Amino acid sequence: MAVLRSSFLRLRVLAAAGFLLAGSHVASAKLSPLAKEPNWQELDIFQKTMTRGEFKLLVDQVYAPDGVFWRYATLGKTSMTVYSTRAKKKKLWTLQFAPSESARQARPVTFAPEKKVGKPGKPLAGMTICLDPGHIGGEWAKIEERYFRIGNDRPIQEGELNLLTCQYLAERLTDLGAKVVWTKKDYQPVTKERPETLMDEAREALEIWTGRSAKGASKKRLTRVARGLFYRNAEINARAALIDEWKPDLTICVHYNAAAWGSPSKPRLTSKSRLVNFVHGAYSARELEYDDQKFHMLRNVLDRIYPHEVAAADTIAQQTAKAFRLGPETYKGWKAVQRVGPNPYVYARNLVANRVFRGPVIFVEGPYMNARDAYHWMEAGNYEGKKTFNGRKVENIMRVYAKAVADGIVDYVQSDLYQKTDSRLKAKSK
Repeated sequence: MAVLRSSFLRLRVLAAAGFLLAGSHVASAKLSPLAKEPNWQELDIFQKTMTRGEFKLLVDQVYAPDGVFWRYATLGKTSMTVYSTRAKKKKLWTLQFAPSESARQARPVTFAPEKKVGKPGKPLAGMTICLDPGHIGGEWAKIEERYFRIGNDRPIQEGELNLLTCQYLAERLTDLGAKVVWTKKDYQPVTKERPETLMDEAREALEIWTGRSAKGASKKRLTRVARGLFYRNAEINARAALIDEWKPDLTICVHYNAAAWGSPSKPRLTSKSRLVNFVHGAYSARELEYDDQKFHMLRNVLDRIYPHEVAAADTIAQQTAKAFRLGPETYKGWKAVQRVGPNPYVYARNLVANRVFRGPVIFVEGPYMNARDAYHWMEAGNYEGKKTFNGRKVENIMRVYAKAVADGIVDYVQSDLYQKTDSRLKAKSK
């Protein structure tokens, strides 16, 4: 299996570098590591479902705000064509625009956030919500670099924090009437791959990223790359396959944040946490070199994911900010993120999960694991009752976090935005 995967990946690398003859029948797309070659015809269901103005608005303001998408696409009056390279010689797909808002074809039902939900006492009845506990945790926490310990304190493992938070969140959402599905419920990977099965792919990935042979790469470097491919690419792709089956109305990716802590054996504590929620967007020029990333970007644009994501991220952010009494992240000079909407806690970012997961996806980032305002609260673990931290008597941090996210989801589905996100976007695009 690994040999076959490696062979196909090498062919893609050679093709991207121009070493395959024209007319070759092998796959010639330039793809992200472990990504499948897109079936562009899958997007044909979106023909004439979006106007030119609406499409351009989303691309320019959310998904590729620096104009980098147009390096790979041509925009006509009635259609848009996307190409594999900047030379615009290899056409990938053409989108036909709706001639007017009134003449738009109905959007295919790939998720259904406009449906009516709720009944007395159960505001989320009829809604399917997927919980994605970030990272793997357990024996994999150190490989993922989501583990540190100060002295004899209880170790801080993000995978454990995420999973426990999701357990509390699932209880709360179920009580509110939602059907809850999970990408995982333990500390085992969803993917069947392991770092040692991805060494060939690691070598190929290095060649993609560097543009030169990786024959001289050290085993240490290849192992580091293979580990990243395992817990980031292979694991998230395996979770995406589950989400494709469930087609949830909303997916919540639960994480805790951190500042740089230096050596895991002697981590540094920072003074204060900040909060952020990520929606999908903010593609870079380098990311759009890959055909699979162009495909996922266009699928998300045409699925009208953004207005639903930003509306849900807004209400969740309001509740988490109130629960933790923390300010928002203030990114400066980092083009991987883009502020969207009026809420200072909400940013667009192109992460693997919110790119390949179908439907609206909200990345919620909790307090910093290595901040003085949260470290001791986290280190106290999954305690019952209340304890005092920073002058506040509070339940364990996972329970507080879960309640805030659940309250934010309820606010979202009970708001006018839940029913009007699609029309709100159309009004902006006129």
